[in-house]
Amino acid sequence: VGIEVKSGTTSGVATALTTVLDIKEDSLRFVPSDSILNPSFFKITNTNTTTNINTTNYSTVQLAGTTAIDFGGYFEGDGQGIKCLFNGYIRASTVICFAGVVTRGSINARFSINGTGAGAISKSSYIRNSNGHTSASETLTDIFQVSANDIVTVLTKKNATSGTITLESSGTSMLLLERLS
Repeated sequence: VGIEVKSGTTSGVATALTTVLDIKEDSLRFVPSDSILNPSFFKITNTNTTTNINTTNYSTVQLAGTTAIDFGGYFEGDGQGIKCLFNGYIRASTVICFAGVVTRGSINARFSINGTGAGAISKSSYIRNSNGHTSASETLTDIFQVSANDIVTVLTKKNATSGTITLESSGTSMLLLERLS
């Protein structure tokens, strides 16, 4: 059973839901309204298409070329990543589109918080480099607890054959953070 508690009006417009009570068996959980009704997300995309992302050790992907979406005010661009301006939980998502003439070239991708690898590792694609197949992509989503001023970036490294692999074209790779609470 859910109970909605609403406040009055502001300038003739009903204000948003202030609290949701989630009643399950004998427990009561308060869900802050700002995490439900004030969504916030921030998306950056690449402009760099020349930096090798097929390196021996993890390195930061050059994604901060363009701020594609800035909604809600809980994030800001910071160097090659996104800075969180609050304490709470986020959903991080990335798509890394890459290209190269490396037979069976493949990368690992993972998130980084303040320069330290965090969460899951994606290793699901490779470049065949045969019959015109010279590109591939990695996708990754994870949920993290963050503190104000934490910076989230994406890291990649070589997973298979050595050689130069770069981001495919401007705007095709991205990092998106969504505020969950």
